[in-house]
Amino acid sequence: MSKLKPTEQRVLDYLNQNKDGLTVLDCIRKLKTTELRKIVSTLNRHGFNVASVWESGINSFGENTHYKRYFLITKGATK
Repeated sequence: MSKLKPTEQRVLDYLNQNKDGLTVLDCIRKLKTTELRKIVSTLNRHGFNVASVWESGINSFGENTHYKRYFLITKGATK
């Protein structure tokens, strides 16, 4: 399989180093990309086991919201 793109590698590195996982909003703020879901799919195709859990919260308008938090289950050597 092909080498990871720089953005994909940054997400993988972040997931390897942060047990709290990563949400889309975290990814935008910390890694400057909006493509977390696409990157997670790519990482899974590369053999990394990235799982997600649904979480609930309150958005900036005071409304209930649901979102996913992604975690790296299988830590492997970065490509």
